[in-house]
This record gives sequence, structure tokens and C-alpha cells, in this order.
Amino acid sequence: TDELTELNRHLQCTREEECNRLASVLHDDLGALFAAAKFDVARLKSALAPLSPEVAARICHFSDMLDKSIDSKRHMIENLRPSALSTLGLTQALTILIGDFTRAQGIKVQAELEDLQLTPAVQLTVYRLAQKALANVAAYAQAGNVRVRLACEGEGQVQISVTDDGVGFDASSERIAMLGLLGMHYRVEADGGCFTVESSHQRGTTLRACFPVDELSATLALN
Repeated sequence: TDELTELNRHLQCTREEECNRLASVLHDDLGALFAAAKFDVARLKSALAPLSPEVAARICHFSDMLDKSIDSKRHMIENLRPSALSTLGLTQALTILIGDFTRAQGIKVQAELEDLQLTPAVQLTVYRLAQKALANVAAYAQAGNVRVRLACEGEGQVQISVTDDGVGFDASSERIAMLGLLGMHYRVEADGGCFTVESSHQRGTTLRACFPVDELSATLALN
């Protein structure tokens, strides 16, 4: 109903606001702590010079751990608040998301991404769907290949789909809720779209969302 749709839209906005708040906390508070720690390590290294091989190795190890922690913080912030989406646009944000997924999982991704004129709300929903779909592929699919497609389908329709060749599942089962897909279904509907899941045992999975969008202009950008 209209009231439930509006409630779901409000819940999604509240969730994104909380993600932004957490991202700001991570950026400001943890960022300051990591910067101070890096500075202290540099001062300690200088104060203890010359260093014995054992101490030098331990300080180097600690510095490497700090660098990895800073990189993990950056990834957490980007997952919570995709800055690339607002600064570079949807196509580049998806390209970065896919690149990070490929490097982390070693799974080949075929990306077919059109540069579409979409509202900020639909852009965020499309990005979150791709993010959720790729996370599910990494966790459950056991796939070797993935295809991500964003395209204008007919007049006034835009479609995002993520397809894998993994183990699949019964799309009519309760596992849809376990995979977090019900939340995505409601989110897509709140933005006026239609969400579908196609999957069967050993035949892969396709997640697809279609949105009615007026006056689309598109320039094909294939990766």
C-alpha cells in the first residue's frame, strides 16, 4: 500500500543516514587515531636509532599492520558511504566496486555499464543492489564468472542485473530472506521499481531490478 511504501522509503533513508553517520565517525575518529599512531611509530623509530635487527623488524611489522588497518578503514567507509557515487557518478562507482570485488575474490566479472541519467535515489538503490549481489556471490555462489549489466531497456526503462554461474538455489524458498534479498525487494519497490530473482540448483542466479525513468540519455561505456 502507499502507506507501507512510504514507511519503507523512510526506513531506507534512516538506514542510509545511519551509514553516513558511522562513516563520518570512522573517518574522523579512527582516522585521527591512525594518523597519531603512524606519527608515533616514526618518532619511535628515529629515537631508537640505530635499531637492532629484531627491533627494526618489529617496528616494520607494526607499521605494515597500521597501513593494512588504514586500508580496511577506507573500505569500510566506502561500503557505508560510497563517495565515488557522488563524486564520479554511478558508472564509475560500479566500476570501482567491481574492480575491488575482482581483486578480493579472483572472480571474473563482465561489466556492461551504460552512463544513464538517473535520480540520486535510484542511483543509490542500483549501487546497493550491485553491492549486495556481489557480496552474496562471494559468500554463497561458488561462481567462476559474473556479469553486471546496467542498461536502458526500451523507452523509459532502466535495468540493473547481476548474473553468476554458481550453485544457485530455490528462488521460492525462505533462503531469499536469509540472503537479505527481501530487503532489496522492498527498497526497489519503494523507488517505483520491480525486483526479480531467478535461480535454480546448479544453474546460477540472476538478480534484476527495473525502474521506470523518463527522458533517459545514455552513452554506452563497456568494460
